[in-house]
Amino acid sequence: MPDHFSSQRMPQLPAASARLVLWERTRPWSRFFLNQVRQTPSLDRINPVMLADRAICVATLDELRETIDRHPASFVFAEVSVANFRELPGQIPRLRSTKPRLSIAVVCFELPEQPIDEYHILDSLFHEAGATAVLAAQRDLLAMIPAVLTHFAALEQPETHWRDLIEQRLPWRNVGQNKPFSR
Repeated sequence: MPDHFSSQRMPQLPAASARLVLWERTRPWSRFFLNQVRQTPSLDRINPVMLADRAICVATLDELRETIDRHPASFVFAEVSVANFRELPGQIPRLRSTKPRLSIAVVCFELPEQPIDEYHILDSLFHEAGATAVLAAQRDLLAMIPAVLTHFAALEQPETHWRDLIEQRLPWRNVGQNKPFSR
């Protein structure tokens, strides 16, 4: 039951169907990105610290598919490498066709360095497949933070009571979840 202290302007958790998903294949760039997200100021509807804390890191394509099935409105960073270069352009349209609210950014840090002309071909290939962005260098991750926050802010947020927000932030919130509180 909402009371007069509830506020829509309070930063909220992302919708249950959405998570920040990082498919990291080779290099540990995800820690750097998540730390940068945590340091971003809060928006009206999204708390970047909670978004980063609830991020999901996966290592295989099967784990990625399972995570996307559970959270179909996620923002995914998929790292393309020499090993998965052939399969990823075909996977993006399949994932996007069944999950229209899904956003996928392709991270190309581990591909051999390419001349500008060849990079434009790679960029076009992934954009035509349905990628939101194609990142060639780690500094490009910083430019994606506003896009990620905008993606989550655009999702419908369930109205969260201010007491629930406080309870979700308590360090002991996961202790004894199945047991009712007794005095």
